[in-house]
Amino acid sequence: METEKKLRKQVEHYVEEIVNKSLEIVMNATYGNRQLNRNTVSKVHKKVNDVNLSNGDTNVKQFAECLVDESFKEGLEEVDKLSKIKPILCVGIVTLDFVTISEEYPAEDSKTIAVGNYWSRGGNAANTATVLAHLGARVEYFGTIVNNRWMSLLQDDFKNNGVSTEHCIYLDHEKHKAPVATLITSQKTGTRTVIADFKGITGVTYEQFSSLNIGKYGLIHLESRSFEGRAGDIADIIALIVKHNETNVESEKIVISVEIEQSNITNPEFRSLFAQGDIVLIGKDYAIDDGYTSKEEAVRGLYKYCKPDAILVCAWGDDGAAAMFDEQLVCSPAITPEKLVDTLGEGDTFNAGFIYAFSRGKSVAKAVKFGCMVAGHKCGCNGFSCVKGMQRNMYQI
Repeated sequence: METEKKLRKQVEHYVEEIVNKSLEIVMNATYGNRQLNRNTVSKVHKKVNDVNLSNGDTNVKQFAECLVDESFKEGLEEVDKLSKIKPILCVGIVTLDFVTISEEYPAEDSKTIAVGNYWSRGGNAANTATVLAHLGARVEYFGTIVNNRWMSLLQDDFKNNGVSTEHCIYLDHEKHKAPVATLITSQKTGTRTVIADFKGITGVTYEQFSSLNIGKYGLIHLESRSFEGRAGDIADIIALIVKHNETNVESEKIVISVEIEQSNITNPEFRSLFAQGDIVLIGKDYAIDDGYTSKEEAVRGLYKYCKPDAILVCAWGDDGAAAMFDEQLVCSPAITPEKLVDTLGEGDTFNAGFIYAFSRGKSVAKAVKFGCMVAGHKCGCNGFSCVKGMQRNMYQI
């Protein structure tokens, strides 16, 4: 009996490795450019044959080979399905962030020794694009980048994280100001404090956006903050996408995702965007400034401004997220890590998780839950790279 248990454990452990490897190949495939190597299947069978089955338990062997067959069959089908999914375009601003890590947030007019510091690439749409890429989506960032000494840092970081920037607009550093932010993260509480210098920056214009071949994208995500003071541009961009949708069949239509994070008090012109997005993602600060005290209140109260078939989503930090669609309310609790490490980019990560799951055909309820799952995992580590491979969890929801 002891030998049989040991044998089964050995085979099951090996099969688990095979299944994980097949998933890794599938999710890391560059869709349309790389095919799964079918010879791998025969190699796997050979390795299963090499497993010590000295007690002649052929049932274990058959069980292992069955799992192998199924994992690769599902993997090949998944690649075929995902190859038909169009890329996602994220439109917004990219910032240069100087991040200081402190044991706890310093008191005013005090002197504190930092735990560490680093430069990084930031910006809502840029962060969302990064997380989408880590989850396995084909994604492009579109925005303005000032041609200064930090330009190569931003370009290299996009490239290293799998985000295309082929259509970005490059600006003369003598005529344009680059957005910069100073951030303080507290190890004690996991909070982040942001001091942003965005005033006077140059964002994407309607004319620049209209030069894109938007038909190649399946979903376009727009960060409203990058159009601050120029609400007409984002309205015209959405109108251009709507016109494209009106002249194309259902399978060629583009999903419009709009993020509205900033205060309704200071940016009332963005209220009109509620009626224009297929997906409207609002931030907790926006909802609080509008008088709401919970995610449920916020989506119930603001849904009346959306078009009838829209999805309104509100993430509420450590209280999870809620969504309204077709007069239905769905909620998910926050999924918190064992230790809170870094909440920088938590909202952008949630948005990416929601968009990824929804674009893969998941229900609104499952997309909200997956967004909370990815955001919670991100808060347990620094940066975004730790979310790589989390798309596997989406199939377990």
